[in-house]
Amino acid sequence: MNKEFLYDKLTYKIIGILMKVHTSLGPEFPEKMYKKAVIVELEKEK
Repeated sequence: MNKEFLYDKLTYKIIGILMKVHTSLGPEFPEKMYKKAVIVELEKEK
């Protein structure tokens, strides 16, 4: 993990979720769909 981030573990987890959503959905969906998918993934992490 990179030492320049204040919250390394949290930053790493969020970026991982964003990458997972983008990889799963691909580039063709509107931003609304990505937002919903990110919310679902964040809820799973609670």
